[in-house]
Amino acid sequence: MTGGAATSRVASFARATLRRLRSAVGGPDSVRRADLRAAQRAYQPPAPAPARPELRVAVAADRRLSSLLAWEWTQRELTPENWDTVLVDGAVDLVLVQAPHGRLDGWDGALDRCAEMSLPLAVWVTGTVDADTSWAERVEHVFVDDERSLTALPGAELLPPAVQPRLHNPSVGRPRQQATAVLGPAVDQFDSGKQDVWDAGSLPVSGPQVSGYPVVVQRQSHPWTVLSALAGGSSLLTTSTEGLPADVAEHVTVVEDDDALRTQLTAHLYQPELAEREGHVLGRIVRRRHSVARRVETLAGLTGRPAGSPERTVSAVVPTNRAHELDNVFANVARQAHKAVQLVLVLHGLDAAALEVEARAKAAGLTEVTVVEADSSLPLGACMNLGLEAADGDFVAKMDDDNFYGTHYLDDLLDAFDYTDAGIVGKWAHYVWLRSSGAVVLRSPRSEHRYERLVQGGSMMLKADVARSLRFGDDLPRGVDTDILNRAQREGIKTYSADRYNYVSVRGTDRTAHTWAITDAALMNRAGRLVFFGDPREHVDI
Repeated sequence: MTGGAATSRVASFARATLRRLRSAVGGPDSVRRADLRAAQRAYQPPAPAPARPELRVAVAADRRLSSLLAWEWTQRELTPENWDTVLVDGAVDLVLVQAPHGRLDGWDGALDRCAEMSLPLAVWVTGTVDADTSWAERVEHVFVDDERSLTALPGAELLPPAVQPRLHNPSVGRPRQQATAVLGPAVDQFDSGKQDVWDAGSLPVSGPQVSGYPVVVQRQSHPWTVLSALAGGSSLLTTSTEGLPADVAEHVTVVEDDDALRTQLTAHLYQPELAEREGHVLGRIVRRRHSVARRVETLAGLTGRPAGSPERTVSAVVPTNRAHELDNVFANVARQAHKAVQLVLVLHGLDAAALEVEARAKAAGLTEVTVVEADSSLPLGACMNLGLEAADGDFVAKMDDDNFYGTHYLDDLLDAFDYTDAGIVGKWAHYVWLRSSGAVVLRSPRSEHRYERLVQGGSMMLKADVARSLRFGDDLPRGVDTDILNRAQREGIKTYSADRYNYVSVRGTDRTAHTWAITDAALMNRAGRLVFFGDPREHVDI
């Protein structure tokens, strides 16, 4: 046996012995919690790729905040030992110093040097203030992450806690932990599931802090940690919303006492749909409104730079040869919360003037509509490419004329581009409504929030440059979606399957009317689950 192999066996034996000891002393749950902490320590986040590399910032912060900000700008570490060198070389546009609980010891010289150089300086106070803040008189831009700190620092501005979607998102921590994360004391007399109890000392400083849990219970204030969990899709039970942004607090479950907490926790664990729906809405709010990128917009404004980039545009390409589905198309696009959308309607053998397409689209509330007329002899792939050529958006969404698209359909797919490396995003986990029987089937339920080879064709969104480089198969009458997804995979372009909500594939009573001809019974296989009977549109539109 080689020396390396012997060392490995000894290490394995030592780990196994330690696990047995932990189990004997604290039970199986103590072993599992130790494994979780080890996984957290071993987590290696992807290397940051700054969104605004032209913005150069010297940052003095703990590892958590520093790791979140590193994705947003070109960052230089600032310490009490190196500040003189970093500031003097002139390669800095802004200085940001974190002041935990208002403490700013050791930075007097740096404050003076920034004033001498007229270099923008911001101090971000994290946590409630419990220290002398006389230093604030020398700092023009003071921010606090808790509005309760405004009493101690009346001239400060509120800059709440934030998350980094590249580190805090639904794909981190999958598959989901079948337990509850408790921030603070364990929930007494509760035995309906396992509890992973985390306190401030056991939480890792950087990386995803509490990820992959269906439910998080906040018993002590941990606003930064709570937001990171919510960004990953967790639901939240809490006794107090202090320290949380108002729009987040509006959607969490607040309990008054331990009896109510145990009741709610039982409901959230035994009814996963409850926790998952709450977590989906909270995740959207946190990633979209409380990302570090939003905080950086405020900080970048101190340098005179533009606050942020313009809203991303989407071109929704919809081919149709069914005049009776036009109103459904208009309603789907008009329903979207994301308003920077261009409808590219490809009329396949239909007459736009005869159908009064533009007037009907305007009546539905649409302002950006491009109509392309395609000869009825053209195959579907050629029609899609005509639509692609007319598309002006940063992203191209392929939408079907007969499906249902919920209010946040475009929002959620755009969101997934912010935290993945995908060139194509869609839904492989999705609902199918079999109108012949009223059955609603959830297909591929395990394929949420992970990279896949395929996604449902009517749910695809592509980066515009990816769509134009791949194009659809001009000569294909059907199967255009599978074809472009397979070619994307061969070229190393990743496809990500997002959440199951805000989209329903509708199967009418005449299956021959669909491009994808398949029997209803064939959709009820082991890849799907019959979830209920009835109209699913209200259920998925969240």
